[in-house]
Amino acid sequence: MPMDKITKNQITKYINNQKFTIMKRLILILLITGTTSIYFSCSNDNSLDSNLIQNDQETSSTIFPGTSYAGQSNPVPDGFFDPGKLTVLPNGNVKIQGMTAEWYDTADTPLLTGTSMWYQNWSYNTENPKVKIWGKAEIFVEGSEGVWQGTFIGWGDFLGEPPYNAWTHQPIAEVDVIFTGHGGDIQGMVAQAKYSINTSIGLFWTFEGGYHYQQNNNELPIMSN
Repeated sequence: MPMDKITKNQITKYINNQKFTIMKRLILILLITGTTSIYFSCSNDNSLDSNLIQNDQETSSTIFPGTSYAGQSNPVPDGFFDPGKLTVLPNGNVKIQGMTAEWYDTADTPLLTGTSMWYQNWSYNTENPKVKIWGKAEIFVEGSEGVWQGTFIGWGDFLGEPPYNAWTHQPIAEVDVIFTGHGGDIQGMVAQAKYSINTSIGLFWTFEGGYHYQQNNNELPIMSN
């Protein structure tokens, strides 16, 4: 067999072997790349799912547990009112302690309907419309020995122009309340609610919340002043 033909065949065989080797390497690279892409895609999907779950949990945390209820609270005509102690500092900071007012809560359940007493504290500055509101509240269930006792905290915005004064500038406000039931049909129950007021519409609060039986003390959220 001629030498040039053998050499040519050998070269052809060598090139074919190289092509096959290159193809195997390309296939291996594609497999690795594809696997890596799938892995990171799954990882990203899991991360996204975690974010969605977290967002759902954050959203669901605003939903009141237990049986839902809603209603309106109105001031009792000629009801009890104590303006509390007013302290005004030179820098314009104002603090009202122990303001007490009598209201009547009408809910879509008799369990949370009755006369309510609100013991309020306000803190604000005469040049700033923001006002912090916190304190304690009681609801005396109508026709029952049950009493709801709770604490609340919230914020408001004074209407009008400065200097702001709690007696001349009414706020738009929201407070979050946590009640525990004592006596009657509400013994051992917990209620959580949000009360909202817009004094440009009228002097009344609207509220919505949920109530349920307390399983243990750890169920109660902690509200700080």
